[in-house]
Amino acid sequence: MASSTVEYNGAYVPSLAANPLLPLLLISLAKQKNAPRTTASFSEEYDYIVVGAGSAGSVVSSRLSEIPCVTVLLLEAGKAPPLLNDVPGLWRYFWFSDLDWAYKTVPQKHSGFALINN
Repeated sequence: MASSTVEYNGAYVPSLAANPLLPLLLISLAKQKNAPRTTASFSEEYDYIVVGAGSAGSVVSSRLSEIPCVTVLLLEAGKAPPLLNDVPGLWRYFWFSDLDWAYKTVPQKHSGFALINN
């Protein structure tokens, strides 16, 4: 067995390619029934359009959709995230990408997950 040396850069993220469960995970994610609808299934008119799928927008649209005769469209910015984004353990792969909007904040002494000046 060949040995390899990996330089430690302060964080350890296991290789996805070496994970034997990755193919099963991808198949499972691809067969999800709650996948986003295609544009072919959108209506031309809605009673309510809620912009922003954060906590408030999601709750408002959910409560409005409980009314049987009401149609609701919930809009969220950005493109569709990759399937791997649904796996909680892989959140580190999406730091500083277009998925987290690359927000920066002032340096804080007791927060920030050890991210210096971010």
